[in-house]
Amino acid sequence: MKYLVTRKNRRVEAKEGCWDNIRSILEKQYGDRQLKYFYSWLYRARYQLNHEKYNAGHALVISGAVGGGKSLVINQVIQPMLGGVADAERAMCKDNQFNSDLIGAELLLVDDVKLSRKMEDRKTFGTKIKGLTASSGSVSCHPKGVDAFTLSPLWRLVIAINDTEDDLGAMPPLGEGEEDTIGDKIIMLKCHKHQLPFVGDVNQYDKIEAMIKAEIEAFAYFIDNYQIPADIKQGDSRFGFDEFHHPELLDVLNQNSNERTLLSVTTSVLFNDEYRMDIVAEAGTGRRYWQGSAQEWSNALLTSKDIPHRVKSTIEGELAFGDSSVKAGRKMAVMAEISDGRVVKGRTKKGIVWTIWDEKIIENNEECPF
Repeated sequence: MKYLVTRKNRRVEAKEGCWDNIRSILEKQYGDRQLKYFYSWLYRARYQLNHEKYNAGHALVISGAVGGGKSLVINQVIQPMLGGVADAERAMCKDNQFNSDLIGAELLLVDDVKLSRKMEDRKTFGTKIKGLTASSGSVSCHPKGVDAFTLSPLWRLVIAINDTEDDLGAMPPLGEGEEDTIGDKIIMLKCHKHQLPFVGDVNQYDKIEAMIKAEIEAFAYFIDNYQIPADIKQGDSRFGFDEFHHPELLDVLNQNSNERTLLSVTTSVLFNDEYRMDIVAEAGTGRRYWQGSAQEWSNALLTSKDIPHRVKSTIEGELAFGDSSVKAGRKMAVMAEISDGRVVKGRTKKGIVWTIWDEKIIENNEECPF
């Protein structure tokens, strides 16, 4: 099949020159350490456009305070450097299957939208990021009322998000045991708030826009000739260089990471073993659950031989040593807080009993309370 492309890519053409004002803004917002990743990301994004040849690239997450300048760099620097932009919120966050507007863009943007903090939604968001970064060389284009067909768009994804607990807590898990499948596919930069030029001028933003526009061709020349530093190519460099997650952002995102790792490993140990005799299916819904004391739960995890080596030390550190029965109860309680109702505390004549529900829900079952 043949397709008619009705426009050229509208990215800025490179031209050698001075870009000191853009450099000053970027250095104040990101600092030298982060700029290596920012420049490298832009270099690979423009490389595939300049050569009209797909190459996989990280998703770029920019996080900072409200009014800190995230949108300024995205709208005035990144977008002109790449070309057309499309709002990717519906496709990435709301399961919209129609994506013809995305196919016609080079920059996909999710900008300061309210995202769900439910683990299921976070993992779904992560799966979509993973698919877009790792396998967008062949994409099904599905306009409304038209049969889907396959194209190879030259995309890059940018996510702008505030650096609060509520906002960052909606990002997919990074570094949380088995839950982390996309950490190597994300660059997460912290945008530092600083005083912009022309402060106090009623036409401040118009003047900043004109200033950046006057230098953007020179900045494009710098990016097109940029050499990715060797010190950020220490891993497999699948996307041209290593991933980076600003530690302050990661601390906020993963402040409950060990509890989520416990929940992930609990699911694997209890519900992925078809020979376990202590797993019960609820009458009517068919949803499986485990019930017992915190100590029994702790013992099940500590004695399991199926826990991946990379998270085994985390589990042992959380549950072993000291008064393990008390420790297990406390850990079960904090795990329940982030479980979205999957871990429930109850009481019987024998004392406290915990119910852990399988994350898998029987489809189309109206009786299921979940």
